[in-house]
Amino acid sequence: MVRERITFFAGVAAMLRPILLKAEDTASDLSSLRLFVMGGSPVPEGFTAEVRRRLPGINPGNV
Repeated sequence: MVRERITFFAGVAAMLRPILLKAEDTASDLSSLRLFVMGGSPVPEGFTAEVRRRLPGINPGNV
């Protein structure tokens, strides 16, 4: 994600949590990521707000 400077990622919420934790641990720059679409499984309550807090430039869309 960092090397390729992706702007869009789609997956389940469980995929985004480890990405956020790894980015936090390594101080990775995910500022190019603009949209993360979550679908295919329930999105935990409060998770969208957590994503917005950790990645202020992102628009987490729920499908």
